[in-house]
Formats: sequence, structure tokens, C-alpha cells
Amino acid sequence: MMFLGPGGVNRIRQRLQHDEWASQAADHLLAEANQMLDLLPVHHTLDERKVLLDVARQLAKRVQTLGVAWFVTGDARYRTRLADELVAAAMFPDWNRTHFIDTAEIMAAVGMGRDWIVSFLGTDQRSAIDAALMEFGLVPARESFLLPSAWVRTADNWTIVCSAGSIIAALALRRSQPVLSQQVIDMAVATLSRGLDTYSPDGGYNEGPTYWTYATDYAALAVAALEEAKTLGFHSPDPFASTWRFGKAMTAPSGMFFDYGDNVANPDRCHALGWLANRVRDPEAAAWQQEAPGPPRPFDLVWRADPPAKPTTRRQSAESFIEAGVTVIRSGDLYVALKGGANNINHAHLDLGSFILEVDGRRFVSDLGRDDYTLPGYFSPNARFGYFRTTTAAHNTLVFEDNNQAVAAHAIFLGSCSGIEDFSAAYRIEDPDAPCHFVRAVAVLPGRGVAIADRILPRGDTPVAADWRINTLAQVELNGPSATLTLGNKSVVLRVTGLKGADLAAARVATQPREGDNDAFTRVLCRFRVGGEPAQLNALFAAKPSDENEVAHVGRRLQEWLALLNP
Repeated sequence: MMFLGPGGVNRIRQRLQHDEWASQAADHLLAEANQMLDLLPVHHTLDERKVLLDVARQLAKRVQTLGVAWFVTGDARYRTRLADELVAAAMFPDWNRTHFIDTAEIMAAVGMGRDWIVSFLGTDQRSAIDAALMEFGLVPARESFLLPSAWVRTADNWTIVCSAGSIIAALALRRSQPVLSQQVIDMAVATLSRGLDTYSPDGGYNEGPTYWTYATDYAALAVAALEEAKTLGFHSPDPFASTWRFGKAMTAPSGMFFDYGDNVANPDRCHALGWLANRVRDPEAAAWQQEAPGPPRPFDLVWRADPPAKPTTRRQSAESFIEAGVTVIRSGDLYVALKGGANNINHAHLDLGSFILEVDGRRFVSDLGRDDYTLPGYFSPNARFGYFRTTTAAHNTLVFEDNNQAVAAHAIFLGSCSGIEDFSAAYRIEDPDAPCHFVRAVAVLPGRGVAIADRILPRGDTPVAADWRINTLAQVELNGPSATLTLGNKSVVLRVTGLKGADLAAARVATQPREGDNDAFTRVLCRFRVGGEPAQLNALFAAKPSDENEVAHVGRRLQEWLALLNP
């Protein structure tokens, strides 16, 4: 059976006898499967965006959960219920080919479920399922590859998911429709390969962690299915196997993601973690399958990694993902993540230089998150950056003359090291439309906190209005150039230095009509002017108040380091 290999069902059952984590995961999945037995099968319902994604994802969850419940127990009720879901999807009037990612997800779910229970399907059931896979799936897929559709020409989550769904459906019908299936497989493999190149050079993913989970789930399914069909001779690139590090790095101690761009803070669990861990044979990857937040998913049992005898833990680490444009630094109870990259990436906001900060699992500096995808023109280049949450002003970065960063702006990663105040990393933000460039460096200071240093480089002599700003869910108490941020029983003191009269102010983040509710957030900002000579603003987040000399010392150390990196 697809994804299980020889003896896969027995392997799952045997593991449950001695693997406590897997046994608990199975209990959770069986409880979900039992609830599904009492539900009506999925039905065709377009949402207000005229897409079928919610239905497709409900179908995928049911197929995987019911299928794995059958593997674990041998109870025919789950297999019969799975067949009902497949037939219901086959009876849809269409699989919404105009929004082909809907089609691809349904293709993957139906192709997978068919492969798992094909020998138990009645003749009429199998005929209906196969006809739908061909008419609603493979034929439109072939047309999309031949046109080609936009997702065939690009390299983003659509490229991976649409290719993966096409591959799984084609492999499921490879015997009954050999010519059409092989045509689709050949074209899908070429497109998938370009999508997998986005994980180069270091396993990062430039659309961010939410879309990393989505793309990686489907990429693993496609690669696993292709490699099982050994005659295809497909090999995935090495950086893809190491991409679990990106998912782990983007997961803060709170269990929330670094939710820049259109990503969300509360993560879906990546079901490919075990597959990736088995591929790289890294004890830390195997441990991460158990430690990653979120309830277990069916493929946690299908692709269970052998847990390490002693899970590796690192109290301090710094990781930068160059093409993805993010750096994460952990040290003790501190977690800080800094956004570089480019503004013209799919799902990006105009947020170069933005960062988040957690202390003891509490997020003291937050991203506002994405807005509602149903907002008119949210994905249109002409309207998207008119919505507040996508603008530069909504993020934890510098804003010049109250303007947005350019879509063409990008951040150059200057480097990271462990020799300047423990861990440091820096980006140079280049904006063709801005009156200033700036270099932002972040450093973790053992026992003292986190420093953010901004070296501002004006392009001319005319004074420029600038804002340094952060968004926080904390209560804020101001004291000149300092602010105390309090969440529950934990406080962090922010102190800024470097510019005369640079006191801090605070105000509620505004909520725009019909847009996302920002009322829970407070903006802390420092407003100043800069022009002619370079200027540097230093900010230190610490557990206790820092005097000006201490912050200035940290700023000088970082300035010396930046001079070496960016003369």
C-alpha cells in the first residue's frame, strides 16, 4: 500500500506495543475516527471565496484518520466509512478546477484512500472513484501542465501541492490508465523538482512556517510515493531532508510560530516530521517529532521515527536561513527571531527588519498576523498593501516618513557569530524608494537580555522623520526612554539610547474598518529625525532596568561588529 511499504500495517501495530508516544497518538486518532463514524460524508460546498479548500482538507483528514484507524485495529467499520468518503467525493459535480489547488488536495486524498482499500471496493464504487480521479483530476492536471497554468511556471506552495496531488492520483491509476498517468507523472515530477528547489540551500522556506508545513506535508507525500515506485528513478534534493530544522527554528518556546507575513501564530502540526527524521537519521530530528506542538496526525504513525535513546537538547543556538531570510537565536529562556528576505515573495508583508521576542515562553514583541483572505483584493498587487496588517507601519521595524517599504526592497544577510555578546546576527535593509537604508543587528546578552541595534544610513542631508516601533500584548508602563512590559507575573524592561530626546510613547494599535481586530495590541514607539550623518539607535530588552551606559556599551560592541561586516 502507498506510503506503508511491505509489512507496513504490522510494523505500525507492533510499534504500538512498546512505543508509549505512538500508543498515545493512536488513542487520540482512534477517538477522532470514532467521531467521524457518526458524521455524514463530505459534501460539495464552496466558501465565500468560491474555493473548495475547507472541504478538501476535511476529506483529507477523514481519509488519513479512518485509514490509519483501520490499520491499527483491523476494524472494518473504519474501512467502510473511508469508502463512503471516497464515493461521496467522486459524486461531487466537480473538484473546482478553476482553483486547482482544491483539485490537487482532493486528488491526493482520493488517490491515497483508493490505494489503501482498493481490494475491498465494490465494482460500482471503484468505477465511480476511478472515473472522478480521471475526469476531475488527471485530465485537468494534464491540461494545466500543458497550458501551462501559473502554478506550473512559479515555485511556491501551489507548485508543490498541485504537483503532489497530481502524482498521487496518477500513481493510483497507473495500472488502469497507464498512458494518461505516465503523462501526468512526467510533467508533475519536473514541476515538483522546481518546487523542491525552494528549500535550497539550507532547508529554509521563504513563504514562512505555515506555508512550510503545508508545502512540506505534500512534498513528503509526493517524494515518498515516487520513491516507492522505484522505476521512476526520482531523487529529492538534499536540502529538503534537512528542512525539519526550519520548522523547529520557527517554533518558539511558547509553541507558537514566528508568524511573519501571511503566516499564523498557532501551528498546524507537520505530518512529515517522522519521514524527514527517518531520512536524515538525526537524533534531534527524531526527538522533534515527539516535541513539536499540536495533536498527533495519522502520518505520525505511518512515518514514526525511531526515538533516540537520549534526545539532544541545545540550550543555546543561532540559525540563519539565507534564502528564506530569517534568523532565530535561542539562549536559555530567550527567543528572538528576525525577518530579512525580500518583500516580493508570495504571502510576504512589507516587513523587512521586523522581529519577535519571547522570554520564558511569553511573547513580549508580537507580529499582528495576517488579515482575512476574503478582503477584496487581498492577493491583488494593487490592493494588498493598502490593508493595514500588510504595511510596514504594522510591523516591528523602522518606518521612514510614514511610508511603506517598497515591494522591491530586500534585506542582505550580513552574518552571524557567537563572539559578540554571545550570539549576534545582522541584516542590511535596502529599499530603492526609502530616504534611508538601515542595518539591524540583534544580539543575545547572557543574563542581561536582547539588544536590537539599528545603524541608519541617510541618502541625503534633508532631515527624515523616522519611527522605531514594536507591537505588544503586554501591559505597558512608560518612563522616558524606558518602558516596562508585563505579561502575567513576568516583566521585561525596554530601554532605548543613541539619539537625544528619544523617549518612548505608547498607544493602542488602530483597527481599520472591516479589517482585523488589533485592539489587544499596544504599540511602543520612538519617534525621531535623522539626516546627513549615520545614526544609531540601540534598544535593550532586559529583566531589570538598564542604565544608559550599559545600553550604549552594547551598542558600541554591535557597531564595531557591523563595521567589520558592512564597512
